[in-house]
Amino acid sequence: MNKLLELKAANERLENYARSLEYHISQLVALPGGRRSLGYMLESQRELETSLEEKSEELRSAMVELEERSGELKEKRVEIEELKDAGVREQRRVYEELEAAKKGYQKSYECEMNRLREEYRRRLEVDKQEIMREFDRLRCHLESEYDSRRVREKNDIDQLKKKLDGEREDLRQLKTEYETRKKELESTTNRRIEQIQLQAEESRLQAEEDLINMKLDHRKEIDDVRDNYDKLIAKMNETSNSTVAQLTSEITLLNKQGMTLTENLSRQVDILNHEKEHLNQELQSLNEKHNIFIKTLNQTQVKQLQTLYELSRTKSEIEYWKTQHEYETSNVKRLNNNLQSIEHKYESLRSSTLPELQQQLENISEINNVLKHKNLELQKYNELYIATLKPAITIALCQRADTINKPIKKLIDNITTPIGQRLVHHSPK
Repeated sequence: MNKLLELKAANERLENYARSLEYHISQLVALPGGRRSLGYMLESQRELETSLEEKSEELRSAMVELEERSGELKEKRVEIEELKDAGVREQRRVYEELEAAKKGYQKSYECEMNRLREEYRRRLEVDKQEIMREFDRLRCHLESEYDSRRVREKNDIDQLKKKLDGEREDLRQLKTEYETRKKELESTTNRRIEQIQLQAEESRLQAEEDLINMKLDHRKEIDDVRDNYDKLIAKMNETSNSTVAQLTSEITLLNKQGMTLTENLSRQVDILNHEKEHLNQELQSLNEKHNIFIKTLNQTQVKQLQTLYELSRTKSEIEYWKTQHEYETSNVKRLNNNLQSIEHKYESLRSSTLPELQQQLENISEINNVLKHKNLELQKYNELYIATLKPAITIALCQRADTINKPIKKLIDNITTPIGQRLVHHSPK
């Protein structure tokens, strides 16, 4: 089709050249010696027409040959269609055989699956009973272990409580001793103070009595008595002061000892409270550990049961899939054998038809090459014709342009249209 369009465009260009050359020819005739050059141009035009007629004859013979080959191609196409129909029928027959075999395999597969399901149910029931027995055994073992551990923890808690009660009793005794000793110290201090005051009062009264007696007995000794009295008073004051200081120091020492004892008791009370808190924390941690142990024990039981169940189910699934794999392997082998037989038939059919198809493709390629060669020759003649018309052209050529273009167009239509259609339908893919 592209060549046809190019030839039509070339024809239009020729007509344009013919119209444009009319003017040049008229000018050429008007020039001196123009008629002689016009005669030479007419001779060259006649030779060109003769060569064009010869090439047209060659194109007609090539067209006849192409028509014959197109008939052969039609026959080959019919044979190819018949071979395709035979291949489709063979493929349909093989597909029906495969469907029948597939139905038979499906039926046997369902029977085998039902048998395997029954076997799996039976084995699952047996495994379930074994798992329940194992679960009961583990439950009894764990319950006994839990009871023994609970008894041990209870005994430990009772011992801790007894120890705490004993320490409380010791603390109570220490408090009682502290109160008793404190009271004793207070009573002893008060008695000693009272005694010292009584002694001082008695000494003072005795001194006054002695002084009165001395005044009565002898006036002379009044100064001596007064001096003695002052000395005695000073001595008594010194004794009283020393005694008070000693008592004060003793009281201070007793207070210090009481404070030390109080601090020791409070420290022991704090220690006992700290130990009590520590024991409570240990008791709480033991309770938490006990709860965690119970929870872990329950989780362990559940996990062991799940593991046993998963193991039994996995074992059954492995056996089932092993059997299924063997069955599917046998099916695959049978299908592979059928597929190999089908491929063998296809290869035999392909080997029988492939040379003919290759020969037909070669013929089509030869025809295409011939057409390309003819188109190139036609293009060369057209170029030569156009190049000849460029310097000058005759009036006769302009007059016979229609008679020359009509057979060329007809020949082009006869060449291109059927060949283009055949190339579209039979072009190798």
